[in-house]
Amino acid sequence: THVYRRFGFEAEDLKGEETAIKDEIAKAQEEQAKAEAERAAAEAAEKAAAEAAAAEAAKAAAEAAKAAEKAAASASSASLDGIGSLLDSLDESAEGESLLDPEKRRTETFEKNKEKFPFDESLRDKVVNRVFTNTDSLQNLHHIGSNLINLYTSLPNIGHEGMMGNLITDDEMVAQWEQSNLGSYSWVFGPQYEMIPILEDIIKKADAAIDGSSDHISDLRFGHDTCLGPLTVLMGINGADLDPEDPFEVKNCYQNWETCKASNIQLVFYRGKKATDDILVKLLLNGEEARLPIATDSYPYYKWSDLRQFYQARIDKNK
Repeated sequence: THVYRRFGFEAEDLKGEETAIKDEIAKAQEEQAKAEAERAAAEAAEKAAAEAAAAEAAKAAAEAAKAAEKAAASASSASLDGIGSLLDSLDESAEGESLLDPEKRRTETFEKNKEKFPFDESLRDKVVNRVFTNTDSLQNLHHIGSNLINLYTSLPNIGHEGMMGNLITDDEMVAQWEQSNLGSYSWVFGPQYEMIPILEDIIKKADAAIDGSSDHISDLRFGHDTCLGPLTVLMGINGADLDPEDPFEVKNCYQNWETCKASNIQLVFYRGKKATDDILVKLLLNGEEARLPIATDSYPYYKWSDLRQFYQARIDKNK
């Protein structure tokens, strides 16, 4: 009691403060217990709702399975003509993208005879053995050989031809390119009809510029080699659409160096001074005048009417 009085307190006052604090603690604990009870109730309600939704989904899945089983039974009793009609309708609804299109699943002529081409995979090993006297400590020789070949064949592009001596003979280089080119032709030939929307857009934009409904001086399109290569085949530029029977002839109608970085196709239109003059078109592949599978008596110029008719027919046949 003496200590308490020094600071102006009585023992009874401290006991009153202690009681008040205990009451506050009890009240806080009660509110906490209430909040936890409410949270537990909410979690239980959410779990019950999820279980109900799962039950509804299971019920719907069972009904769908029953309906599918019934439809399958009906389909199995359908006639072959009915199935053919169904396939035709699916093909038409796919807007040119369906795998049911016979043009999309046919085997190219050169592919059928590809086994006649002697693929030689030994050049990488030969190059590695010419560069290294011992390869015991080297890993992934196949990868090293590929890099050496790529480096050697790239030297002329950067003004260092001959820096690696005669590591690869001219005959080996030609054979390696022809083998690579044949693989590239397979890569660009297959998806050519997927480029039909691009060709359709070219025709549409050209028509608009010619009839005056567009005031564009030029229309530009940007993409990747995965578009430009197949488009080259679809348009038959420089004979890329020929699909030769002999795989050794592929190099004469397609060269994969034309599908490179910054490669481009340009259609340049010429209008005569008279309204009755034909609209003429010249096609440039990477800036060089190119041939198209269309008759003309004034190469490299083609009548737009002839070019448009030819490509529209090709689109209609393969779309």
